[in-house]
Formats: sequence, C-alpha cells, structure tokens
Amino acid sequence: MSLLHREPRPSGPPAGIDDSGTAAYTFFLGICVFLLIAALSARQVTAPGPATDVLASGIASLSEVDLVLAQHGDELREIAAASNQSSVTVPGYPLDVYVTRQEAATLSNAQLRDLLLERSAAIVYAEGLGAFDRTGSQQLSFFSPDGLMEQAAGMLSEKQHGRANAAAILFALLTALAAVLVVLRNSGFKRMRQLGIATVMAAVPGFTAAWLAGRAVTALGGDDPLRHDLRDIILAVSSVPERNYLVALAAGLVITLTAVSFSLALRYLPLASEAPYDDGYDDVARRRAEFLRRK
Repeated sequence: MSLLHREPRPSGPPAGIDDSGTAAYTFFLGICVFLLIAALSARQVTAPGPATDVLASGIASLSEVDLVLAQHGDELREIAAASNQSSVTVPGYPLDVYVTRQEAATLSNAQLRDLLLERSAAIVYAEGLGAFDRTGSQQLSFFSPDGLMEQAAGMLSEKQHGRANAAAILFALLTALAAVLVVLRNSGFKRMRQLGIATVMAAVPGFTAAWLAGRAVTALGGDDPLRHDLRDIILAVSSVPERNYLVALAAGLVITLTAVSFSLALRYLPLASEAPYDDGYDDVARRRAEFLRRK
C-alpha cells in the first residue's frame, strides 16, 4: 500500500489532551496582544525625543514665537546687554524660557526661535500645556482648536510616558501568560497557528482604528497655523500605532500561513506517518502502529 494513502483519521484529540476553551484562550491572547501593541506605541510616542519634536511644532503656533521675536528681538538684546544676570527671559513670550546673555547677543532670530522651541518643548513635556497658564484660571473649550491642541499635547508628557512604560510591562506579562495557555491547550502545529490567529485578531482592529484616526484629522478644516499644527501632531501620533499594528498583522499572517503550510505538507508527504496530524494533535505511537499494520 502506498505511503501516500491515508485511512480516515479519528476525529477529535487523542486521549489525554483537552481542547476545551481553545477559542477563548486564543481570543484572550488577541486582546492582550492588542493592548500590548497599544502600550508600546504610546511608549514610543511619549518618549522624550519624539515627544518634544512633535510638541515644538505645536508650541510654535501657540506661542506665536515668530511674531514675538520680530517685535521683541532687539528689546531682548538690549535687556541682556544691560542685565547683570547670567540669563534673561524673552519679553512677550508666554513661557518663562531663559536664554543666556551670550545667546541673546550672538544668535539670530532664527537661531533664537529654534532654541526657544526646544526649551519650551522640554517645559511642556514636563509640566503639560498648563505651563502657559500663569494665572491658573485659563479654561479652554474641549472642541476649540486650542482645547484640542491642549488634549493632543497632554498625551505627550513625561507623566504619560511613565504610565505607558508601566502599561507595557503589565501587558507584556499578560501576553506571555496568554501565549503559554494557548500553547498548553493545543498541540503540534495548531499551537503555532493559534498564536498567529491571535496576532491577526489584535492587529486588524488596531490598524483600522489608527488609520481612521489619521484620516479623520483631515476633517479639521481651516488653513490657520494652529489647525495645521494640530493636524501634524495627530498624524504623527497616529502613525506610530498604525505602523506597529501593520507589522503585527504581517507577522501574524506569516505565522498562520507557515503553520498551515507545514500541516498540509506533513499531511501529504510520504513520511507524514511520523508527523502530527494537521489538526494539531501529536500521536506518533498511533501513526507508527498504523504504518506497521499497512506494511
């Protein structure tokens, strides 16, 4: 009898393997992977370097730094020349950002602009946009451009970065636990297949949500600098999870298709009698007995 011939295989798992709750464990793993990628994306977005780069573009509009330097640049240099202090603040600038007397005397307005935005971004990253409110009584409408800018900038802070780090650690542990449960509840290539399926389940809604958020920002009409910078901030923030979920989607598809391919290959290869069934359950002894009986 040809080794390619297959007798009908027994349905269900062999004795000693319980596949109850397999779908539930896979679904739980998918949720954990979704939350882990979201936390990792938030951690990347709120890291000091990327966050301050994004904040600087928003602060340029909120502070009207170009107008301030055009109106008070010469005054700043006069104040610095007459001051006995090592550093001075920029007159008319809404944040208490200090520049040294040498910086005020030697830097051009364009260079001062970059310096002010860099230091302003560091202040806002540490304190939030509340740093602009010197009275403590400023109230912004949630749906106003300024209010939306405050909400967007509020996500890019040192405090949020700490929370994202803690969340990433927590969800990494939960994901590892869920993956172990999926592996223990399955056997053979079904283990690999279920891990891939869970990753795809997590990536599809995550990528879709991030992509829609990035596209929805185009609904913010208007050509004023504040709205333009707000769009740039939201697009920059949403692009990170969009990319991460897309990578996870590709990885999940590769894992799933690889597991299915291996199962199909072992099903039809001559030596498949020494391999696990494509339903994912190992029973080598039973396969060997069937092979010897056919001989």
